[in-house]
Amino acid sequence: MGTQGTQELGLAQARGLERLVLALLAGVGVFAVPTFLFASGSFASYAAQRTLRLPWRIVWAALKRLLWPYLVWSILFYIYVCFRKAEGYTLWGYIVKLIVGYPFHFIPILLFYYVCSPVLVRLAHRFGYVLLVGIAFYQAFLIALVFPSRFGLTVPDWMDVFVPPVLGQTMAQWAVYFPLGLVYGLKVTEMSPWLQRFRSALIVATGVFFVLYILDGTSDLRFSVARFVCPLTFVLLAPTIRRDSIPMVRQFEQVARRSYGLYLTNLIVLDLSVFLAQLLLPRLLAHQLVFCIVLFIVALGVPLGVMDGVARSPTRVMYRYVFG
Repeated sequence: MGTQGTQELGLAQARGLERLVLALLAGVGVFAVPTFLFASGSFASYAAQRTLRLPWRIVWAALKRLLWPYLVWSILFYIYVCFRKAEGYTLWGYIVKLIVGYPFHFIPILLFYYVCSPVLVRLAHRFGYVLLVGIAFYQAFLIALVFPSRFGLTVPDWMDVFVPPVLGQTMAQWAVYFPLGLVYGLKVTEMSPWLQRFRSALIVATGVFFVLYILDGTSDLRFSVARFVCPLTFVLLAPTIRRDSIPMVRQFEQVARRSYGLYLTNLIVLDLSVFLAQLLLPRLLAHQLVFCIVLFIVALGVPLGVMDGVARSPTRVMYRYVFG
């Protein structure tokens, strides 16, 4: 978004080392949604561990914590872009955008998996690895159908029947991660030793495929499959990382508890910050890396400050409806 703000002012784009650093910072986002989905699947398995059944009351409670903030911030975003960019739609258009997840595009797949989780828990307990392999193959199939140009493929139009409505693109990118977290949570004693054994290989694979992913977007090298492989190897690596080996782990966990609220608020905060910088500090946008750091601080600090205020004030009863 900072780069777009620079382009709108007609300023020179970052080059050389600065461009590479910006690409690396942007590229880290490839791990975000897979990690969130994996953690969500692990939560579902934790809730079902004693009886191997996931009660609908738990599913409904999770859905409410997701849906209300999603509706609140989607509506606020639509109001914001209507005034900021004159972007408006019909009533039906807004309903469609809510259903498909605009602009919070991974929420529908998360809702879908939570709705399916009572059934998935039973399947994962009995056929966990078979379930994962089946979903992984279906995701690979969807990747070829949804992103054929990335791999130089030509797909007949009639094959669109295999792409699920609403969830087509998100399933192609992230279908396997919620079930993977679910199966891992149910079979942690079986999977942990295996993951530990291949930990070094997962570290190397994550690093290599991440570099290839960055090069795919910043050079003439084309290795589109890296975009889909590096988050998978990272998610398999993550459970092998000891909690006490992470610097400032408690501070990170405090932020992580509010990751859903940060995700929902960051688009408005970022865009408004870029707009104000263009008006008040246009020279700052000429230094894209510095501007990126400023945006990071603002997009993290402002929402966390607002969430802290809501959580401590008499309005704290509204917190779960606004921030989840």
